[in-house]
Amino acid sequence: HCSGGTWLPHQASFVGLLASSHIDDTTAPSLGFDGDVATSWRADEPGAQWLLLDLGSDAFELSGVRVMRSKNKVRAVQVSYFNPARTFTTARADQDLAAALGGGDFLPWIPETQVPAEDSTDIMAPLGGEGQSEGLRARYLRFDFNGTYGGWVRVADVSLFGCSLQCTAFNPCTGGVSSGGDVRADGGGGGGVRSELCGDHSTCFYTGPGQHACACDKGYGSESGDDTDCAEVDECSLAGAQARANGGGCVGGVGEYS
Repeated sequence: HCSGGTWLPHQASFVGLLASSHIDDTTAPSLGFDGDVATSWRADEPGAQWLLLDLGSDAFELSGVRVMRSKNKVRAVQVSYFNPARTFTTARADQDLAAALGGGDFLPWIPETQVPAEDSTDIMAPLGGEGQSEGLRARYLRFDFNGTYGGWVRVADVSLFGCSLQCTAFNPCTGGVSSGGDVRADGGGGGGVRSELCGDHSTCFYTGPGQHACACDKGYGSESGDDTDCAEVDECSLAGAQARANGGGCVGGVGEYS
């Protein structure tokens, strides 16, 4: 499990899957969990409403939520969670939800909490959920909202606090996570960086998870052949025979001669 945590950036797998109601496509459930506070989910009925979030997997350890309400339309919220044997599908949403709720499959996580007048509210949960001793691991989260003074619930966005437990590709050149766009598959091109792995006058290229290749800078060569001991090449010594044959001399610089 993770220690500490952070506000998780919105993931591609995060989806506002279903809601008790919404007005039209401009207020759909997906807009309440899209990482954009300029959009919002809006219920089409007054009173208590719910929003179901799909995290894509249970590879996150959660310890809190942030509710960013829109137009001050949320008075209270409580959160429950569910880890089904199979995923919900929109086509069978009503049936799936009825079975899950009727069977008590959603378990309590965050008890009903009053939402103050601020635009956003951070709610830190007790460790884990029912039956979980550490941070909560769940794929589905259900947010139950009460609107203000019988109004229509409107949520700009929901953020999650915790840790990602997903494995990521390690880039030895940077000592961090690969961006996914830094692979140099053919040994040419790509964006290399300076690294102690390759030494002076050499560039380090990420070639795959945990893998790298070094390439000497222009005008430098490697005696070992692995480009980690790059030294300046004497271009004149290489071109000397041709220069003398032409009756001339040679003046060299790094990577060039004349």
